[in-house]
Order: sequence, then C-alpha cells, then structure tokens
Amino acid sequence: MNILKESILLYLANIKLASIFSLAFFISLLIPLAFPLPSFIALGGIFIRSFDLTPIIILSIVISFLFSLTLFSLAFVLIVMIVKSIKTKTKIGKRDLRNIESYTIRVFILFFIFYIIFIASYLVSHLLSDLVALILFIFIFYSPASIILKDRSIKGAIIDNIRYIKSSYGFYYFVLWLFIALISLLLFDSILTTLLPNEIGEYILLIITSLFLLPYLIIFIALAYVRAYPILRKL
Repeated sequence: MNILKESILLYLANIKLASIFSLAFFISLLIPLAFPLPSFIALGGIFIRSFDLTPIIILSIVISFLFSLTLFSLAFVLIVMIVKSIKTKTKIGKRDLRNIESYTIRVFILFFIFYIIFIASYLVSHLLSDLVALILFIFIFYSPASIILKDRSIKGAIIDNIRYIKSSYGFYYFVLWLFIALISLLLFDSILTTLLPNEIGEYILLIITSLFLLPYLIIFIALAYVRAYPILRKL
C-alpha cells in the first residue's frame, strides 16, 4: 500500500487515541508560555530570544524545557506504540507499558543531545545552526522509531537510522515527510494568519500542530521505518 494512503488511513482509524496521546505535545509546547519568558511563537514552534535573561528566567527556561521535552518524548513514544500494536497485531501489554519509561528516557536523551548541539551551533552562528539542525535531523530522523519498534539503544538507533536513510527508500520517505511537514505548516499558517489576528492565528496553529499534525507525522515516520523490515511490512 502507498505510504501516504496507509499513514492517512491508520491515523484516521486511531485519531481519537492519537489526539489523546498528543495532549502531551500540546502541554509540552504550552508550558513555556506559563513563564515570563522572552519568547515568541512561529510556525507552531516556540523559540527563545537571547536578551533580557536574568538568573530566574534562565532557571525557568531550563526547568520548563526539560519538562516540555519529557512530555514531548512521552507523546512520541505513545503514538509510535499505536503503530507497533497495529503492525504486530498485538495489544499493548504490561511489558510494553513497563518499557514506555525506558523508551521515553532514551528518546528524551536523543532529543536533548540534538537540542544541545543545535543551541551550541546557534551561539556560534545563526546560519551555521540551520545547517547543523538539518544534518542532525537527518542523523536521528528514524532513531526514535528504532528505539521504540526494535528496542534499540541510542547508539544502535542512530546506526539503524544512518543505514536506512542511506537507502533509496529511506531517503525518499525522509524527503516526502519533510515536504508534507513544511507544506502543511506553511498552508495552515497562511490560512490562519489571513483569517485571524496574528497572535490568535499563531496560537490556533500551535493547537493544530500539536494535536493533529504532529501525531500524523510521527505515524508516517513509524510506518516508513517499518518498511525497512519485510516481516513487519507485510502485516
């Protein structure tokens, strides 16, 4: 089955559960707004300005960032678990529930390393940070799915990702995913900012991104990764 059709059908069939799990995405993106942070919202993401940072604000940023990243990692794990349950034709059991904590920790560490390297490059050069972010994104694109679907270590997941993304299918799915994500964000942003005041439109975009777009995109990643393994691909 075509991956676009399969991902859409799987998402629609599990939209209620995916949306419930995605509340963690919404909260993770909403948390920084509860603090007096020098931040702004753009294209569904929250970015921190680098001025007027007092020690209290810095501490607030660190705490909210860590908590947000934890919730984001948990939501990612839960949504991939939907795909894992369907593709293996098994219900999520006690063992899977026990593994959620382990999966979340590994995914959290993976994302944390990504952000630390990105922030370091951003402090060196804004232009350099864009290139570094793209390279890092390519290096970890399938890694979270590998951790959850194959119970890989962080190192093993990165190796799996590099091996798969070097293949024609793996790279094709990555480019297709990137195209879908960018077009969707730009389309929603354009429509909402045209119809609504900028600030309201941006907050609604945040809701749409976290509750609907992100879960679909993660399902797409999981299905793309599954296609690397013939046994799962046939299910």
